[in-house]
Amino acid sequence: MSRSARLFLALILTLASTLSIALWIYLVIQPPETLLWGRPTTWWLAALSSLLSVGLLTTILLWIAYLLFTTPSPRPIEEELEEERISG
Repeated sequence: MSRSARLFLALILTLASTLSIALWIYLVIQPPETLLWGRPTTWWLAALSSLLSVGLLTTILLWIAYLLFTTPSPRPIEEELEEERISG
C-alpha cells in the first residue's frame, strides 16, 4: 500500500472517529425527552455506544487474525541448535 493511500485511509478513519465522538457528545448534552427521528436521545446514545464498542472489538479481533495469518512460522528449534553448533 502506498504512502498516499495510507494517509488517505488515516484521514478517513480520523474523520469518522471525530464525527462519531461529536455525535456522542451532542447526544449526551441533550435532555432525555428530546426526540431525534422519533426516538429519544438516550436510545441513540445507547445505540451509538453499542455500535462503537462492537466495532472496536471486531477491529481488534480482525487485527489479531491478520497478524496470525501473516506472521511467518518460527524455524524449528533443532535447526537453530544445529546452526549454533556449526557456527560456534
